[in-house]
Amino acid sequence: MIELYLAHPFSYRKAARKIEMRIEKGLGVKLINPFYDTEEKALMRRIDDGMKLWKAREKILKSVKQNQTVDRDLSFCRTTDGVLWLVPYHAYTVGAPMEAFYAHSLGKPVYTITYQKNINHPFLKYVSTQVFTTATAFMKWWKEGIGERLNTAESGEV
Repeated sequence: MIELYLAHPFSYRKAARKIEMRIEKGLGVKLINPFYDTEEKALMRRIDDGMKLWKAREKILKSVKQNQTVDRDLSFCRTTDGVLWLVPYHAYTVGAPMEAFYAHSLGKPVYTITYQKNINHPFLKYVSTQVFTTATAFMKWWKEGIGERLNTAESGEV
């Protein structure tokens, strides 16, 4: 099974989770979500159940060991088949662009979903293997060939 690391801002995690579930179900691709597929998932559930964002951010920054978090996320970039980078409009983030650039520097594919006005940003285009404006467009493109080619290569078929 193809695995992609899901790079996205913390503040966009609920929307990212919906996209993640849709893509996993529709494409049979495993997306590794750093907020829900790691030791932080219990804290994420509390936050999603109503903990204030400012309080949550403070709690996360105090509770996680920064180097371990960065090392873990970069390890996902190294060990997965690529990165799906979600770049929403007006969502502050530091980690996701760094993860995408790191994966790019390793020669891993970076598939980016962003809003229309951002699609021609030079850094985004430089880092991205392919850029889409919706999850639906990404899924359609994947189904039309890339996913089949990747799954065939993974299984050792020619």
